Amino acid sequence: MTPARAPLEARLRAGLAAGLRIVLGVLLIALVGLEVVMVALRYLFADGIVWGRDVTILAIATMAWLGAALLWLERTHLAVDLLPARLTGSRAWRAATEIAGLAAFLALIWNVARAMEAAVFIVLPTLGTSAAVKFWPLAAGAAALIAASGLNLWALAREGRDG
Repeated sequence: MTPARAPLEARLRAGLAAGLRIVLGVLLIALVGLEVVMVALRYLFADGIVWGRDVTILAIATMAWLGAALLWLERTHLAVDLLPARLTGSRAWRAATEIAGLAAFLALIWNVARAMEAAVFIVLPTLGTSAAVKFWPLAAGAAALIAASGLNLWALAREGRDG
């Protein structure tokens, strides 16, 4: 007898979490490597990489937004207890906060798209590309947050149906 497969929602959740962890790890390693090279060039050769600072900022911003999505997906983000646990622990409360979060993330990605359109004709001299690239980390994070919130809502719906 073959073991039962995990539900699709659980497999998607695990895949998204694994993908986010891999991207975060690669970005961290690349960021450390870039910083080591920039320090070595600065102190050994009195030279530098013109685009290094911009790429560092983009990498850190990307890590912050993708990390936020991973924390939201796993429901391990920081929380402040303002209301009694009997209210905030209920399924209805969790659904309400997920729906509010999803609405906020959709509004965020909408506004990021508008900002990218406005910045498309501004050129960053150090990178030689459009300033819209500065919004990529935010767009990637918002898209991952939307996916995480959707998966959390799916899990809540399944939880209500199963038990």
